[in-house]
Amino acid sequence: MSFYRAKMLRARKPKRCDCCSADLPVGQRHIYSAGVFEGDFNTYRQCFGCYDLGSMLWAATHEVWDLQDLGELAADEFGSTRPEVRAFFARSRWHADQRKGA
Repeated sequence: MSFYRAKMLRARKPKRCDCCSADLPVGQRHIYSAGVFEGDFNTYRQCFGCYDLGSMLWAATHEVWDLQDLGELAADEFGSTRPEVRAFFARSRWHADQRKGA
């Protein structure tokens, strides 16, 4: 990784968490990250729950992971009963149900 930067921002437009797909409405604080990995420049946004879970996963494994795999990797590493992992799946399911109109 050539560089990595993360900072807390307040959304000026509606956004979505790139891990759990939670809505980040106007005014909500979230983490914006940018960096170069394997020659590619990447940016992404995370809600605080996903950022914390991703930080825990990084501290435990020191491995790079795909954003969409956060929940599964965290469940494998920490167990599916850990509160942070359960909160991730609950948040992800709730937002998916809202988009389906359930």
